[in-house]
Amino acid sequence: MKNVFDLKGFFGALLTGLAITVLILTIMVQYTQFKEAKKLSAFKQMPITDIFEASVYVPDFVVGDNPLLIYDTEKKQTFNGDFTVEIKTSDGDIMCRGYENNITHSRDDIISPERTSLVWFLGNQVPPDCYKDLEPGLSYMEVNYTIRVEGFPDRYYKIKSNFFTIFSTNDEKMIQKIIQNYTESTITE
Repeated sequence: MKNVFDLKGFFGALLTGLAITVLILTIMVQYTQFKEAKKLSAFKQMPITDIFEASVYVPDFVVGDNPLLIYDTEKKQTFNGDFTVEIKTSDGDIMCRGYENNITHSRDDIISPERTSLVWFLGNQVPPDCYKDLEPGLSYMEVNYTIRVEGFPDRYYKIKSNFFTIFSTNDEKMIQKIIQNYTESTITE
């Protein structure tokens, strides 16, 4: 009786089929990796300002005050992030540090002016309430953001405020000047 089932031909066809399947899977994996690498490269080359942009203006104020800041942000993508804020002397020495972690930012987020006080902006202060003990003199604020877009590595963004003057509570003339400037700016708005 003749063997109807040709084992040699069967295993040859099976091996050929497996080889073709492995080849197709290898090509698919390499293509997927190529697409992901291209997407990652484009993300890394994209200016950070295509994701998020910010600026902050700090008015002159008296030690211990909680002035309103002008904080302008533009969120162009949804992301999660952290920030640290440092109030520095004009020489760059840190007087006060604040931070917040794991904040979700949406393109629709709007910061209202009443939320932009110095205390709100600093978030968690180190040491606590350090804004009350700032040294009088010329200062500026530096803000460092860590931006996380899902599926991509962290990106970093840094801004610096204008230079502003912190006045001693003993400087009566300067306090009157601040009050006058504040009054004039609220009348013209």
